[in-house]
Amino acid sequence: MKVPFYIVFFFFPLFCKGQTNLVPNGSFEANYFCPQENCLSNTCINLVVDWFSIPDYSISTPDYFHSCNNTINGIVGVPNNFWGNQMPFHGDAYVGFVIDANGNQPIGIGEYLQCQLKETLKPCVKYKMTINVSLAERSANAFSKIGIVFSSDTLKQINIAVDIISYSYANYFGNSFISDSLNWVKLEFEYIASGNEKFMTIGYFNSNLNNDTMTIQEHVSSWPLAYGAYYLDSVSLTALDIVENCEFEIPNVISPNNDGINDVFILPEFEFLFQEKVVIYSRWGNEVAVLNSTNPFWTGNTFSDQNVHSGTYFYIFSASTKEGKIIYKKGTLSVFR
Repeated sequence: MKVPFYIVFFFFPLFCKGQTNLVPNGSFEANYFCPQENCLSNTCINLVVDWFSIPDYSISTPDYFHSCNNTINGIVGVPNNFWGNQMPFHGDAYVGFVIDANGNQPIGIGEYLQCQLKETLKPCVKYKMTINVSLAERSANAFSKIGIVFSSDTLKQINIAVDIISYSYANYFGNSFISDSLNWVKLEFEYIASGNEKFMTIGYFNSNLNNDTMTIQEHVSSWPLAYGAYYLDSVSLTALDIVENCEFEIPNVISPNNDGINDVFILPEFEFLFQEKVVIYSRWGNEVAVLNSTNPFWTGNTFSDQNVHSGTYFYIFSASTKEGKIIYKKGTLSVFR
């Protein structure tokens, strides 16, 4: 659970054009190994530096195509590969993902690819998200609900209908069917970060394919088709500007068990605030930790480096505005071990 609150402030532009792309290896050029034919049905995406599929989700994985393997079979090459023919939007490589890999699932089983952003997104900052997609030639259908989920942790497969496809906070690129298989289509949206988003997942997020399917061609035995397949290239996320009257969130749950998920409480940092500080108290009012710019992390330990017990703690967040006004925010922080 996160606690939202609002701050009204005045600002001067802090961002300008030409900002750094926060997506690592956004054109999928860097790889650990050249893709081989047998990886198409396994884990091709894991060959791409900084990208990976959803952990514990073995139904299907995104594909990787590169000109380093332009064999006569044309399975994982560029421009010819298993799903059709397409030149890269940029460079020598691109990836591909299938929508409803089995072709008969009522909620749609798709392929999803993830990366960790170069830096954690900052609250109340507007970002511009851009991808380039092309419908693969061997696609039976086109779709519109290609989207992106920003999250503080990697998405994991527990229940596909709830934890992957039905994410209510997926960000879509619009409502138009993406049906162009000859050209690359640039898709963009603007996103206002709530803060603490570290990971990005790309794929198809919709609970009902029947409401989002446009038939392109019918299946024939001599030309097997994917229910839907897209090529993806040149992914970018850049900061635009600070947003006024913005709602942002402070994480208030940690589970310091060294599993790599919510192990650490991090002092929130905001572009429009200064001298941020968090004091954490036990239920009896004793100070447990003090976080500031020189000590911004709390791993669930006391001042004497002893582990705190699972339970509810309290925090007071304070910071100063540009005008020198001190603001405070109180809330609870749950610790689970």
